[in-house]
Amino acid sequence: MFCLCISDAKTISQAGAKAVTGSSTIEDIGATRMRPIVLDGVNKQMDLYYAESFGPTVSLLTFETEEEALEIANDTEYGLASAVYTKDLVTGLRIARKLEAG
Repeated sequence: MFCLCISDAKTISQAGAKAVTGSSTIEDIGATRMRPIVLDGVNKQMDLYYAESFGPTVSLLTFETEEEALEIANDTEYGLASAVYTKDLVTGLRIARKLEAG
């Protein structure tokens, strides 16, 4: 189990991830709550890549091809849920059929 807290957010930042929006500083909201945070630059070397954060976090991961996107999406031990957002219904359905979730 992984819980993103103030010290974890600092560690992730030092590893190369950057907060696109949101904040992980205790001064912003208080010691018992955390504002939602969107992280860019999360990679396979970070615990957050593989583990659930149990916090209001979203990790942005980039890819070049559909195959790479599917590899990232399916690279999880749990895969409880997934979603595909696209303007192209045919592409979305093709990708959705290949997702290992649920």
